Amino acid sequence: MKINRVLAVLFCSFIFSSCNQTDNEEVKIQEEENLFTEREYIKDSNIKLLGFNTDTLPVAKRVLLANSPAFKGYAYASVHLFENKLMMVATRFVSPSDWSGGEIILLESSDEGKTWSKERVIQENIGLVQTCAPSLISTNKTLMLFFLVKNSSTDCHVYFKKSSDNGKTWTEPTKISSVDGYNIINNDRCIVVKNRIIVPVAFAPEIHRFYQKQGIFCYYSDDNGKSWKRSSSIATTIPLMEPGIVHVGGSELLMVIRSNKGKVMFSRSFDLGVTWTIPVSSNLSSPEAPATIARLPKSNTLLLVWNNNPAVGLSKRNPLTIAFSKDKGTTWTKPFMIEYLKNSDFCYTSVCFDSKKCHVTYTQIPYSSTFKQNVKYFSIDIKTVNELTSENFLKIEPPIKSRIPSAGDLSQN
Repeated sequence: MKINRVLAVLFCSFIFSSCNQTDNEEVKIQEEENLFTEREYIKDSNIKLLGFNTDTLPVAKRVLLANSPAFKGYAYASVHLFENKLMMVATRFVSPSDWSGGEIILLESSDEGKTWSKERVIQENIGLVQTCAPSLISTNKTLMLFFLVKNSSTDCHVYFKKSSDNGKTWTEPTKISSVDGYNIINNDRCIVVKNRIIVPVAFAPEIHRFYQKQGIFCYYSDDNGKSWKRSSSIATTIPLMEPGIVHVGGSELLMVIRSNKGKVMFSRSFDLGVTWTIPVSSNLSSPEAPATIARLPKSNTLLLVWNNNPAVGLSKRNPLTIAFSKDKGTTWTKPFMIEYLKNSDFCYTSVCFDSKKCHVTYTQIPYSSTFKQNVKYFSIDIKTVNELTSENFLKIEPPIKSRIPSAGDLSQN
C-alpha cells in the first residue's frame, strides 16, 4: 500500500514537473515573440535591374572543396584577406543537412588563390547537432571567427573566437547571442566598420513552428568583442531571413534580406547598425535564397551575388548571377551569369578583395538523392569589374526617385 502511495506521489510529481516545464517553455517563447512588432513592408519597383543580359561572367570556376566518401559535403565558405594571404573557412559535413554533424575547416593561399593548403579543422563540433556557418573578419591584426552552435530547434547561438598568430591557435569560443532561441547567421556575414563589429542575425523562438515569423536584428560590439549590444529589430508580414550587410558610406549600412515572395528585400541603417528601417521589397527577382552584397575597395561600387530567378520557394537556386550598383543599391546593372546547371543549386556565396582581384566562393548542391555539396571558387580582376560598370556599359535612364527607406522609416522596435 505504501509502495503504491509512493508511486502515486512520484507520478504526480513527474506530471507536475512536466507541465511546469511546458508552461515555462511557452512563457519563454511568448517573451521571444515579443521581440518583434510586424510592420507592413514597402514595395519599390524602382529598385531594379537596368536591363537584362545573357552574357556569362568571364571567369574560370573550379571546385575547391569536393565531397568524398569520408565527408559528404562542404558548404557555407567565407574567404578573407589577412596579412597578404587568403584564408577560407567552410563547414565540413559527414552528412550534409541542417540537422547533421558539422565542423569548421580552414584553408590558406599565398598566391592569390592559385593554390590552396590542405584543409585542417579549426573548430570541432561543440553542439548537440552541429557547428557551422563561419565568418572570418580581422581587427587590429587579430583574426576573428564567428559561427553557429546548434543544439536543437530552440537552441542555436552565435559564438566567436580569436587568433593572434595567423590562425595557428585560437582562443576558446565565447557566446555573443543574448536572446535565447534560434539565432541564425549565414557564412560571410559579419563586418567591421569604424571599429564596430556588426553581426546580422535572423531569429525565431523555435525554427519549425515560427519559420514564417522570422525577424532580424544585429549584435554589435565597439570594444573588439568584449561586450555586445543588440540593435532594433525588424519584422513584417513575411519571414525575413539570412541578412547580409555592407557599408555604403558615412554611418550608412545597406542590408540585403532573403524572403519567400520572389523578391530581394532591403533595409538601411543610418547609425552603423543600431536602428534599421522598415524592409523594402525590390523589383529584383529571387527564389527563397540568400544574396551576398559587398563594396569594391576605395569605390562606391556595390556588387550583388544572387539567383536571378522569379521562382517562389526553396527550389531553383539557379542561375547564380552578379550585378553592380553605383547609387547605393537603387539601380543595378544588367546581371551577368556566373554559373547555371539545370540540375544544381548555387548559393551561400562569400566575397573578398585584394588590391587586384575580387575572390568569390559559393556552394553547389546537385539535385540528387545523395545531396552532396561542393564549394566552388573563382576570382575576377577588379579592372574587369570596373569595365563592366563603366558609364558606357550602363543603360542611361532618367533619374529615379526610389522609395528605398529613409531615416524617417525607422523600425520602432
